[in-house]
Amino acid sequence: MNQKFLFALGAIIFSASAHADWVISTNLNTLTDGREDRTLASIGVSTTLGYRFDVAENFKLVPELRFGGYGLPFDEGIYYGANLRGEYMLPNDLYLIGIASYQKFDVDVAFTRNDIDESEPGFGVGGGWQVSSRAAVEIYYERIDELNSFALGYRLNF
Repeated sequence: MNQKFLFALGAIIFSASAHADWVISTNLNTLTDGREDRTLASIGVSTTLGYRFDVAENFKLVPELRFGGYGLPFDEGIYYGANLRGEYMLPNDLYLIGIASYQKFDVDVAFTRNDIDESEPGFGVGGGWQVSSRAAVEIYYERIDELNSFALGYRLNF
């Protein structure tokens, strides 16, 4: 299933469209997990690369690939995966974000033997502000299985 999903996402990303543009973002993320057998709290950085399609007048669809790492204060690891974002444009250069994702985590949880080595689907919601024709700032929340992530990002169109 993972290979089929990634193949379909890759086909969407690399297909030609007259009404699309590349986007790249860098995000500062937090990752928490409140399970009884492990406590995870970490800060990290991620990068996404996607291709933005104009689907309707106020709606954009953005398939993305994501790679990131965590390392502060104690827990460390990497993650990667694929997202499919919907962006609904609002007045005053604001927009709403909806995210469906599939992520692979490999995180060493400090002071415990309950490390995270999982591949899980997730969902997220958030918002952004297009500060110029090429740049935006975003904030969003994602839930991936029992992991919670908050992100603050800077996004460029090219």
